[in-house]
Amino acid sequence: MVHKFREVFSLSLKYYFQTLYITLGFGLVLIALLNTLADINFSLYFGNLTYSFLTSLSLMYIIPTIVLAALINAIFVTLLIFVTRKHLLQEHKKVYVLEFIKKHATYVFLFNLGLYFLLFIVYLIFVDTVVAFLIPIISTILLILSFYTIQSIVVDEKKVTSAITYGLHFLKNNIGKTIFIMLVLVLVYLVIALISFYFLSYGFIVSLILYTIFFYPFSEILKTCVYLTKFNIFNSYL
Repeated sequence: MVHKFREVFSLSLKYYFQTLYITLGFGLVLIALLNTLADINFSLYFGNLTYSFLTSLSLMYIIPTIVLAALINAIFVTLLIFVTRKHLLQEHKKVYVLEFIKKHATYVFLFNLGLYFLLFIVYLIFVDTVVAFLIPIISTILLILSFYTIQSIVVDEKKVTSAITYGLHFLKNNIGKTIFIMLVLVLVYLVIALISFYFLSYGFIVSLILYTIFFYPFSEILKTCVYLTKFNIFNSYL
């Protein structure tokens, strides 16, 4: 399994660099938006986002920013997965790219938006209670359960509800691979955190750039390559 994963990891790196032009194009816009949302996301996940914080920033400012970031991110990740799928499955059929991206990026957008607001509801339910420590635990569980949903939307060309089911099915049958991926991604994330810590006062900007330009797109390509192992044609690469 380690040997096969090494091959998957190498392929993921290869296609990350081959799609770097996509990452750089969308990444610059996402960095600007994520810079606004980073503190909100962090606070939401760990349950220390206060009502006064929401009031001071104004929901009229936060919500459009979240929606815009989710929309741009949906187009970005759909395009990444589509290009990776097309190359690795050696697809030669004529695909209307713009129509495909428009359709499936819409599903990815709706899924991401739904997941984000589900996390927000979890926060509202448990914040300022004796069980507030459950917020990061439940958030992590939700993120794990939806680990392959976006891949299923683009690779299997499914709608959101079907993609959630397909993603869960793949997750259940590939627990070992998934745990291995998560450990690798956590390790990479920790390396980014250490690099950011080294830059001290510029650490936040450095971490944001490394996360947006490398960690996030690479993790989605890696998840896509693992998801594609269910196809026999992909296994010919390994």
